[in-house]
Amino acid sequence: MCDLYKFISRRRSFKQLLKNYENSITIIPNSIEHIRNSNIYYPYRSNSNFYYLTGLNEPNSCLIMLTSTNQDILLHAS
Repeated sequence: MCDLYKFISRRRSFKQLLKNYENSITIIPNSIEHIRNSNIYYPYRSNSNFYYLTGLNEPNSCLIMLTSTNQDILLHAS
């Protein structure tokens, strides 16, 4: 099985916790890259909650989950 299904299952389980809150929106931002000095960056570490639900290690991204339409939206700013 692909790991993709594992993360989809985790998001479904999380949404089950919110089933009493109809029409709710959950926004989980990922971490941003931090500059150490001039053009050197600190080693990047993804937000643990974001990574647990998506499996993505992309900085400047955000997960939006809508319970009313059962949609998951992933935004990424370059």
